[in-house]
Amino acid sequence: MSQDKENKPDGHSGKAPDDMTTNKRTPHEPARPTVNKQSNEEQAVKRQSASTRLLDGLARPKSKTPPTQGAQEAQGGRSSIRGSRPRGGTLIARLGSSRVPRPLQLNPVEGQFKITKQKKETLGRYEIGQEIGRGGMGVVRLVRDMDIGRDIAMKTLVPDDPDYDTLRQELIKEAQTTGQLQHPNIIPLHELGITPDKEVFYTMKAVSGMTLKDVLRKKRECDPVTDEKYNEHKLLSVFVAICQAMHYAHSRGVVHRDLKPDNVLLGSFGEVLVMDWGIAYAMEKDKGGPLTSQGVVVGTPHYMSPEQARGEIDNVAGHSDVFSLGVILHEMMTLRTPLTDSDTEILLSKLRKHKGFDASTMMLDDKPIPPTIATIIVKATAANPKERHRDARELYKLVEDYMAGTAERKRREDMAMREMVVGLQLADRFYELKRNRVALGERINKREKEVHPWDATAEKRELWELNARYRHMELIVSQAFSDAVNIFHRVLGLVPDDTRAQAELSKLYLSRFKEAEEKAEHADMIYFGNLVLRYNDRDTYGPLFKGNGTLTVRSFPEGAKLLLFDFSQGVPDTRLEKGRVLGSAPLASIDLPMGNYLLVAHKDGYRDEHLPVFIRPNEKSNHLLTLHPWGADDAIIGRDRELSLLRFNLKRAMSSRTVRRVLVTGADGIGKNRLLNAFNDWLEEMPDIVQLFFAECHEQHTLIPYGAITDALRIRAGVTTGEPIESVRKKVREMIHSSASRSGTLSQTDRQRIDRTVEVLIKLPGLASVELEPDLPPMEMRERFDKAILESIELITRWAPLLLILYEVEYMDDASKRIIEKSHEFLTSAPVTVLGFGTDVGNPQGWDERIRLSALGESETDALLRVLVKGPLPAGLTKYVLQRSSGIPWLIVETVRGLVENFDMYNVDGRWILKEGLAEPSQLRMTDARRAMLDALPDDLAKALKTAAIIGDVFWVETLEHMEVTDALQLCLELTDREFFREVPVSRYADTRAFAFRSLLFREIVYDSLQEDEDLPKHHLKVADWIRARFLGDLREVAELAGHVELAHDETWAALLFGQLGDACRDVGCFGMARECYQRALINTIEEEDRVLLEKRLASVKIDRTSH
Repeated sequence: MSQDKENKPDGHSGKAPDDMTTNKRTPHEPARPTVNKQSNEEQAVKRQSASTRLLDGLARPKSKTPPTQGAQEAQGGRSSIRGSRPRGGTLIARLGSSRVPRPLQLNPVEGQFKITKQKKETLGRYEIGQEIGRGGMGVVRLVRDMDIGRDIAMKTLVPDDPDYDTLRQELIKEAQTTGQLQHPNIIPLHELGITPDKEVFYTMKAVSGMTLKDVLRKKRECDPVTDEKYNEHKLLSVFVAICQAMHYAHSRGVVHRDLKPDNVLLGSFGEVLVMDWGIAYAMEKDKGGPLTSQGVVVGTPHYMSPEQARGEIDNVAGHSDVFSLGVILHEMMTLRTPLTDSDTEILLSKLRKHKGFDASTMMLDDKPIPPTIATIIVKATAANPKERHRDARELYKLVEDYMAGTAERKRREDMAMREMVVGLQLADRFYELKRNRVALGERINKREKEVHPWDATAEKRELWELNARYRHMELIVSQAFSDAVNIFHRVLGLVPDDTRAQAELSKLYLSRFKEAEEKAEHADMIYFGNLVLRYNDRDTYGPLFKGNGTLTVRSFPEGAKLLLFDFSQGVPDTRLEKGRVLGSAPLASIDLPMGNYLLVAHKDGYRDEHLPVFIRPNEKSNHLLTLHPWGADDAIIGRDRELSLLRFNLKRAMSSRTVRRVLVTGADGIGKNRLLNAFNDWLEEMPDIVQLFFAECHEQHTLIPYGAITDALRIRAGVTTGEPIESVRKKVREMIHSSASRSGTLSQTDRQRIDRTVEVLIKLPGLASVELEPDLPPMEMRERFDKAILESIELITRWAPLLLILYEVEYMDDASKRIIEKSHEFLTSAPVTVLGFGTDVGNPQGWDERIRLSALGESETDALLRVLVKGPLPAGLTKYVLQRSSGIPWLIVETVRGLVENFDMYNVDGRWILKEGLAEPSQLRMTDARRAMLDALPDDLAKALKTAAIIGDVFWVETLEHMEVTDALQLCLELTDREFFREVPVSRYADTRAFAFRSLLFREIVYDSLQEDEDLPKHHLKVADWIRARFLGDLREVAELAGHVELAHDETWAALLFGQLGDACRDVGCFGMARECYQRALINTIEEEDRVLLEKRLASVKIDRTSH
């Protein structure tokens, strides 16, 4: 609990009213005067009231520190509240010991006072706590009511005071008066009593917080937290609550006489409490006392009314507090009091001559305060009480009207005007995009009649580009309509009768009505027609507001070149215009001015992806662009069931927050990539956010523990091979933290959990070069890795579902398989979908569903052929193609291509004719078709293809050049166009370009064709030398080197590398993988001594059912 300069809890000044001395204060911290004692005061003190008689027989207690203390209300000074006098009977009870059982202890309230004791001290049922306030009259301590189990405040008198007897009477009156004021904004009293030592006390609610004085002081100091929390609207709400408390008090005949920010407590939970009723005045019941006699001046000069300053007790009434309220409102709005003198006599002199305050001087930061509020202040602080507001209720009603009236309307109109301009821009963009879409559709229709599926890639590319552009144009048009409509609805939400927004909505809905009419979509015609009638109005426009936002972009696959085009001048022609180059994805927090843009992602071997983005001021825009390879447009026929199953499993994982593991298998050419492309297209259209992770498994992954999972984490986090450890740690932590924090504010426990998880993850083999803990047993290290991976998934999926796509799962390592198997047991409430794609995976375990892609039947083949030839089929074609291709989609296309190229099928006047007398087809095998494609290649392309097959599934242009392939980059790009290769998003080595085979089967076919090459071992050794020269210390490099040197017949080097791999697997508890590596090391080991050592290492790894 923070404390002020007087070492009191924040918000509890705990002092009695300042004596009316000439203490020097700043203009913003006015002094409070003492009672201006006059000749009749002594006589008033001698007069005993009924309350005084109640104290007859009570001896004055011995001089010692009072045993009880209270709360914030200790601002009672030497003057007390005048209240209703007791009638009949004693109202003061002696404090006895409690026999009530102790209550249950509830959870403590955050921010509330807490009792701290030097030693245990009790008084009856009260346990005495620390002193929290002291003034000239009273002492306040925090006490615990042990019967009820709550902390309250206890106020007693300061001992040894020469006026002790008089003050005791005043304390009783103060308690009686305050206790009768039962209002939510007046601090409540609980008990009035005496102690065994005949000390008078009363107890009250203990509330923590700040006083209004503290708040205004912090606002003067420009404290940002206070400025945000206590804006104008909040302060006026506080003022209304004060007024409501005073209106109630006035209705009970009580005038506060010392209203000021220091006497208003703002509790930690929104409470607004008026305190310090020590000099309150009960009108027509409380005259003649020491503080209520004619000529006595009490109060704080900066806030008191003129009649108080003149000591006119007969004129002091509710309007006197209204004056003080006006001064408080002035200070709230200007952060200063109207009178800023520090000398008390000067202040009193000015008040006695007060003629009213000038509204033109009411400024905040050199700007006038709102005129309505200034007028309210002038009226409340009028010199003549009759010219002020008739009561506090009238005052706060005017303030409430201001808060909910014209000012709010003006604010909403200004916001609506700014939104309107944005909406007009978006509407214009929508109309322009519609016109461009129609023109593009006409162009596509014309071109489709001229291009056939078997035409060369170069001839089909233009049509692909047009279709890609049209699909994205449809998304752009839909998004543009949605953006414009949403903005105009936001305008109407601010100003419901804004005819400008109604007119623009009418135009937009009319456009959609016409589209529905052209398509004969009757339901949409009714819907949009009704909306046209509903919003049929017009008006003018307003000014544009400006500002910047940020854009964050990722691409799938990574590494796409990002271009940005400004949409403000219409739809750009991305082929002719040069856009702004943003860089390569992923890119984060690009600062852009508000406006409409077209984001284009380009990557060799993939179709360009177009995405319109609208940047709004002070908002973040995050996008994922999925790029599709050329040829992905080819029809997907006969896979509706499989596609539905993929969708179902993803939706099931999302809806039930569970793990779904789906394995898709099928032979080469069966259509796995087509199915995945169709699934990706559906994902793009799905409104839900899905966090995408992916990894490709290669042959070397089988020897790398956690290889597939590590790659998925590495790609998502943007970690590159050889990156410094600190950079890897930062990226992995940001990946997890950014997803977990989007679900809400993270607790300290969650942050610590993330940090612990990251420290384990960065030790994963292949993620960062971090050594394992040397003394940690392998199985314990394995458990740590498993737990960290699964915990990171649980944290990430708090925000949105996770989709993990794994390619070529037949090469997935055992540790990654184990993670997938354990995910269902560990992730009990995480929406995770794992999609695995593979060719030959045997009898896999750990998958919830397996989808086997089989060959197409006759009806599916017939449907695919109709799409390919774009017209009716010649008789016998379906049967011929089905016999030739066995229903394999890729072979179906190849069969049709061969028929057309050999003129066995030709087109006459738009109709296809199959050549008569065509021989019965022989069955075309995939391997034969692939070899035929290889044989048909020119020599330079064939050489590049064969050299790449030697390097591996993934290879580098620079490796080809090292192996004397001329124009390697150009050849790779041409083979990419021919759909043999695809470019890898991010290359492992700096300043290199990596490519990969599209089909692993085709790579095997090409490599098998080289088996008779006597120089094959030399080629492998040359590849190994190239990798070793760039070695980064990654475990994947070790696996690749081991494979190459083994094929190069360098047994010693191979044995050493396989031994290193075995050690890496053993150290993380992957004993099955370690045995495989040690066995391959033994095969390549010649020396007997080395064999003995390897056999010992092999024997050290035991295999059980869970070790893998």
